[in-house]
Amino acid sequence: MRRGASWTHAWGINARGDIVGDFRVPTDPPGVIHGFLVSKGALTRIDYPGVAMTHPRDISPTGDIVGGYMATPTSPWVGFLIDRHGAATEIRVPGAVSTSPFGINAQGDMVGEFRDTGGATHGFLRTAAGAFTQLDYPGATYTSSWKINTRGDVIGYYWDAGTPRVSHGFLYKDGVYSTVGYPGATHTMIHGLNSEGEICGMVSFSPLGSAIIWGGFSRTW
Repeated sequence: MRRGASWTHAWGINARGDIVGDFRVPTDPPGVIHGFLVSKGALTRIDYPGVAMTHPRDISPTGDIVGGYMATPTSPWVGFLIDRHGAATEIRVPGAVSTSPFGINAQGDMVGEFRDTGGATHGFLRTAAGAFTQLDYPGATYTSSWKINTRGDVIGYYWDAGTPRVSHGFLYKDGVYSTVGYPGATHTMIHGLNSEGEICGMVSFSPLGSAIIWGGFSRTW
């Protein structure tokens, strides 16, 4: 936890051990949240210029940081890239109401989710050159992409159209979607991936239709 913070969330780590996340200082005005970077034991505060909330979510092996900001506590998310030199760039899916990047690889490709004007949530892939691809797991009502590795594999989770709805992890590899479910679980969400194929996320064994109680998991395929 950052000293003096009321809470601290660590969200991303790279192969060098650099960590990014966000924190809240109780003496700040309501709704103010800061990002942070921990590198070689030194902590640096990250504040996107002119906004109330800065939420870093991942850092690449070369030190590029992605996440989102909120201009005010009630504003929609806008994505950002802060490169290894400190230059900040907004990331917006064309036509989206909000854009939330969650992962970036060594090549600078990023993934995340966006909300459209109808309120639906979709995953996205943005190449380092700036080209966007919408990611929707077939038949899903909600798709969220969380991490991309150096091979270009994308993981995340989706909610199906069943009643009650069920969450599933997914892998998007070479243009093909595959469901990744924890054995015996009722719900699976994948949030982490590395280049060795190891994944991590959340899992629930709660009976369908009851309150969902989450636990963590890791897996290698």
